[in-house]
Amino acid sequence: MYIGHLFVGCLLYTDDIVLLSPSCFGLRYLISVCLQFGSHIKFMSVLGKGCHEMNAVHLIKTCCMPALTYGLENSVLNERTKDKISVLWNNCFLHIYRCCWRESVRPLQYYCRTLPMMYLVNQTKLLFWKKMYTSSNVLLYNSSRYACLSGRFMAVASQYGIHSLRQTVGSVKFAVWKSFTETVHI
Repeated sequence: MYIGHLFVGCLLYTDDIVLLSPSCFGLRYLISVCLQFGSHIKFMSVLGKGCHEMNAVHLIKTCCMPALTYGLENSVLNERTKDKISVLWNNCFLHIYRCCWRESVRPLQYYCRTLPMMYLVNQTKLLFWKKMYTSSNVLLYNSSRYACLSGRFMAVASQYGIHSLRQTVGSVKFAVWKSFTETVHI
């Protein structure tokens, strides 16, 4: 990928790495690896009947969600891939709470203080761009400015009433959570 006249194969920031693919095929391959890992969610059945559901939710939030969302903060997902990732995430909650597949998992996610997958992806994107914007690294800073100028930032941020990369991390998370809670019907 070229940023200005400089070719960049990956971006590194503290313990994060963003791999950049020159083609949609390459990006789809990376996403399919995440989806394949996510299909192994069935290991949660080892918790057995009568298990504490919040332990299982903690397990998926700490083990599965990071692997499923790795690298998505800098990707452009098509609707089919968004749907697959969301269904996978929702199926975790359906399995843990033994719900019918027709039921909405949003109230469960609300009470577990867990965002739906696309909210998580968008929140991660916003926080990633914010980190880049506040970085002293010229390449990261310019990349975040490019995201703003190209409209990618505003396309995501405007969904949550966020208008600047200067907002605090807490205010970004609150705005995303508030937007989700407005969609939950309890």
